[in-house]
Amino acid sequence: MALFKTILVPTDFDPNSMVAIDLARQLAVQNGSTIHLYNVIAMPQEPPSGVVTPYKELQSAALEKLQRLAKSRLGSQVKYQVHVRVGNPEPDLVRAADKLGADLIVIATHGRGGLKRFLLGSFAEHVVRAANCPVLVVKPNVRKAAARKTAKLSPSPAPPPSPSTAPRRAK
Repeated sequence: MALFKTILVPTDFDPNSMVAIDLARQLAVQNGSTIHLYNVIAMPQEPPSGVVTPYKELQSAALEKLQRLAKSRLGSQVKYQVHVRVGNPEPDLVRAADKLGADLIVIATHGRGGLKRFLLGSFAEHVVRAANCPVLVVKPNVRKAAARKTAKLSPSPAPPPSPSTAPRRAK
């Protein structure tokens, strides 16, 4: 029985998102899951008057980009669907998870701290608090950290024996 049948992965096409997609792919292969790649084009609460934003064109371009991304990162290894919406990213993602029946959300974090986090907020934190399913948060540079851990765990070649511990020949 698969632990995660439906995995939702939001992406803003940032390199950290690519790490989350790769991790989701590994989980999907192990569980026979379907991945839903999700991109939300943020719409301002109150658009400036007199300014027309071409949301349809932005949505079409994002959908094309997401389809190329899915093909290159997921290929034929797993089943997937792509979704692009215009709206407010945090609540839209949580609603999408509910609507899709997501068993897991795999989300990248930008790793901001201090004043930047205070001013910009944390998308990942909002999702963790509001989602009705488990959320796996992938930190920046997780690939480098995993490589360092693997290198530390790899057996190193044994040093040559010292003269005092080398086997002696019988005379």
